[in-house]
Amino acid sequence: MILLRTCLEGTALAGLVAAACFLIPRMKASHKAMLWWLVAAKLLVGLVPLPPIEIAVPPAADTVPVVAMAATAAAVPIEMVRGAVPVPPRTIDTSWALGLWTAGAAALLACAVPGWLQARGWRRAGKPIEDPDVALSVSRAARLVGLSREPRVLAVAGLPGPLVTGLVDPCVLLPAETLSRFRSEELEMTLAHEMAHIARGDLWWGLVPALARRVFFFHPAAWIAEREYAVAREAACDEAVLRPGADAFVYGQLLLRFASRAPSSASIPMSPHRMLRRRLEMIESIVRRVPLSRTGWVLVGVAALAMVPVRLVAKGVSPCLDLGTNEETAYVITNGKSHSMCGGVSDVREAERARGSGGDIIWFRVGDDRYVIRDPEAVAQGRRYFRAITEIGQKQSELGIEQSRIGQEQSEIGMEQASAGREQAERARRELEETMRKAELDAARQHELEGTTARNREQIEQELQAAHAAHERAATDMDRQRERLAVQMEVLSRKMKELDERQGDFSEKQRQLSERMERETEEAGRALSELLERAIKDGRATRTP
Repeated sequence: MILLRTCLEGTALAGLVAAACFLIPRMKASHKAMLWWLVAAKLLVGLVPLPPIEIAVPPAADTVPVVAMAATAAAVPIEMVRGAVPVPPRTIDTSWALGLWTAGAAALLACAVPGWLQARGWRRAGKPIEDPDVALSVSRAARLVGLSREPRVLAVAGLPGPLVTGLVDPCVLLPAETLSRFRSEELEMTLAHEMAHIARGDLWWGLVPALARRVFFFHPAAWIAEREYAVAREAACDEAVLRPGADAFVYGQLLLRFASRAPSSASIPMSPHRMLRRRLEMIESIVRRVPLSRTGWVLVGVAALAMVPVRLVAKGVSPCLDLGTNEETAYVITNGKSHSMCGGVSDVREAERARGSGGDIIWFRVGDDRYVIRDPEAVAQGRRYFRAITEIGQKQSELGIEQSRIGQEQSEIGMEQASAGREQAERARRELEETMRKAELDAARQHELEGTTARNREQIEQELQAAHAAHERAATDMDRQRERLAVQMEVLSRKMKELDERQGDFSEKQRQLSERMERETEEAGRALSELLERAIKDGRATRTP
């Protein structure tokens, strides 16, 4: 039962986090990483028997007070519970499921051992770098990401790509073969990215998603949480590198250089090309748009509250009438078609039985005593007490319908904003790819020009000019599209602001009506209590069985 509840809660939290990341594309990557980390942590915490925090909620439907609400009898059907047949308990053998779960988790944990041994071997084979230029880049990269102590940097022969290893004493490993081909700016960016993992403590934080995916190997949310955490973690380190003034194009070329050769972790169920594409999209978002920081922290705080186990407990019901001493009370004013009441469904049943085929009545109870009033004048007076409450309820219903309509419009505008945002991101990605293709074309053409005759050089220069002209036209079209999307987003934002203002006005009116409803209900309850007390004394209220 605990496992099932944990899986359901983890699925719900994963769905909310996925929706938040989709609807708020400008959220910082570090906040996205923390949200997906919390999803994995929620799965693991669910297996720990922590004492829950109790929150008081209204009691079950049979005892929920309904204060002075008018409803047709047809709209509120009353059905009697005939009885229940007890079902004898049956013991279910779950030992096989536990064994299967243990075997699956152990198998996935064992699969991580080769990767750990390989990283350990690379570290042991690493050699310190004595180059003073490299030492300067190491110092600059450490200051950039906020490290007070520079980690060790080792050159490893045969290493596919840069990586960080070591939980207690982390160090950065660089491929020895490509180290000499690094420019100072490229080397500094590479080191800064790897050191950002150390500054963020990713080697320790990453244990939680990795363990959750192995323990909950059967749960899709665990796999998705680890994968999305890994992508957002890399993008968060990209954010640390792409400080103001950094060359995003050079950094994108670095990613392309190591994309096909970097060591891929078996714990991340994603192809390197897909990982690269998502990182490039996030880099474009970092460069072109200022990430939202405060919104991300709010979402992280809300998601962190999901770690706390909660248990709902019923709270007591306030008395409906000022009759008796600490006695439970209820009343129903009914004509068989509509009710003004305070009590539960069982009270309506008793009032209907007491009314029989008669006319309007007031049925009420004080403790274990039940009374009914059939006097037309008293019943009419009781109904008058709640006339204003009924009118307020109708106004609240009309406002609620209008608020619902505005909410639907807001939802439609939000979908349009999300669609426009996705289109902006896609066009930005295309611009980045087009820029990279243009740079590669220029380099290739320049290389051809160096080794050709004058006649061929003239032809190649003409082709290069034509390619540049085509690129300029494409850039102009992209600028127009970008301006169009910006205008569209501005119009949608203006509409959303107007709807927010209208929604705020309706909320204020609802608040005022609620305060008025509370005052009218309290006053009607006092007046009805006095009426019923007089009816008991003068005999108009008769006891019922």
